[in-house]
Amino acid sequence: MSKLTRLTYPFIGALAVLGAGVGACSSPAGTPDDDDMVSQFGQPGNGGSSGVVGGAGTTGQINNTAGAGTSSGGTEGVTNPVLTGGAGTTGVGAAGSGSMEVVEDTEPQVIPPSYFQFRSWQGYAFTYSDPATTRSVTDFSALTPNTPFCMSGSVAPDNVPPAYEGVASIGFNINQAPFGDTADAQAPALGIAPEGMGVAVNYTKTAGQILRIQLEAPGATTDDQRWCAELSAPAGPAFVLYSTFRTRCWLAPTDPAFNTSVAYARQPISAVVMTVPGDDLDPVPYNVCVAGFADGNSEADAPTGGSLPTGLLTGTLSGEAARIRVTGKDGNAYVVNNNAWGDNSNDGTQQIRYTGNSFEILRQTAGQGANSSPASFPSIYIGNNGATTGVNGATTLGEDKMPIQVSAITSLPTTFNHSGPLGDNNATYDVWFAPSGTPSAHGTAQAAFLMVWTHRPAGRSPIGSNAGRTNLTINGVTGAWDLWVGPRGGGGPDANLPVLSYVSVNPATVRNFSFDLSAFIRDAVARNVGLTNGMFLTDVFAGFEIWGGGAGLRVDEFSAVINP
Repeated sequence: MSKLTRLTYPFIGALAVLGAGVGACSSPAGTPDDDDMVSQFGQPGNGGSSGVVGGAGTTGQINNTAGAGTSSGGTEGVTNPVLTGGAGTTGVGAAGSGSMEVVEDTEPQVIPPSYFQFRSWQGYAFTYSDPATTRSVTDFSALTPNTPFCMSGSVAPDNVPPAYEGVASIGFNINQAPFGDTADAQAPALGIAPEGMGVAVNYTKTAGQILRIQLEAPGATTDDQRWCAELSAPAGPAFVLYSTFRTRCWLAPTDPAFNTSVAYARQPISAVVMTVPGDDLDPVPYNVCVAGFADGNSEADAPTGGSLPTGLLTGTLSGEAARIRVTGKDGNAYVVNNNAWGDNSNDGTQQIRYTGNSFEILRQTAGQGANSSPASFPSIYIGNNGATTGVNGATTLGEDKMPIQVSAITSLPTTFNHSGPLGDNNATYDVWFAPSGTPSAHGTAQAAFLMVWTHRPAGRSPIGSNAGRTNLTINGVTGAWDLWVGPRGGGGPDANLPVLSYVSVNPATVRNFSFDLSAFIRDAVARNVGLTNGMFLTDVFAGFEIWGGGAGLRVDEFSAVINP
């Protein structure tokens, strides 16, 4: 489109064209008529016609004064002379006032690459961060056309009340014209009510603890004017129902402040923002790219243009219950779980660095809890454990084939490779079962626990006893195993649930382990020690139960695939 510059000039009537007025027409010569014929017999003749009076000058551009023609009566019996009318007076245009508009066509006004437009939503992209956070770009004025909007950096820690104000954001106005009323003015970002069922978004994150998508009301300045939801997957396309957006979405339902969180009610919004929140103790690296988003009804409505970068998600976790969904080397979804759950653990006592379906423990300062319980269980899992929304939300539900009845499992190939200084910790699987197949978020096993210890630390034993169940051969699995059986103990509804722990005794430690986990499940069912074919598998974890120390331990790879 062209940019039209309108220039206004004054003018006066002197610019009107001048012209000479035409005088009266000439009178014609007298011609014989019946009267003239009669005059030959002594009758009086009529006079000739008078000269024609000059016409009035044309009104308007040229004002001509009329020229008056004259004539006298004809002489009897004599041919009348030709009489010429007088010349008209030259007219002069009257002076006028007014203005004249000249339209000047200048250079084309090109929509810049920082302007996002897809279906009914369009507007300029922008970035934001707190002062201490780093970001690779502050705007997208130099963005290459048809490429995603990307930003990377590190969100600074913030433990000064009010805490957790570290943030990095990529935002998009969604109801904004490309040009303002004047050349240098940007059009305002206006509100618009959504028409679809939710937001369809396409993105990737190759670093970052958490990624939220946020809806903002026009002129939003407080959390009550912003509604957010978590994007747990490391890449899109994804679809987020409007009904799942809430103010203060980071609050868990069990948080006393949760009653301040209000569901989004389809109010007009002016911006969609992708946000990486910070931590209170440690910097949070991030690398986010957004290909686009749309007001739509399914994941299929997300934009697909632009080439999104790929790579394993990497970052750090230090929150007591911090977790994040990742994509493994095998392309499947997993959840990395810091899980500093012990009596003496809290935010910051343990920090792990993850890359895809692997992690390393950078810090672990807590000791064992009451009754010699572990300080933590940093792990990777598939399943629907714990909170699946809010700051700790992550799940593989819908991709992991769980919950699945034990009798329906054909095989469960898995790999658990670990390294680092083994100390006061085990290296183990923790497999959870429920009595029914109803998908739901859960904080623990609901029917039975099955563990497979690939390393047992000195002085530590599983729950229960292994009486009569030692040096077992598990079908198709290398090595010999002791089986320990006992109730979980402690308080709560799961206190009496059976815990079945297979412990490697020959060899005593298995560092690189690839096998079929369903062989242990079938063996436990056959031994009638608390696990049945009618139960449902809900979660598969692998990691380290730590009683003390642990820095330097690594899960180099974990994978698990359920085959019905």
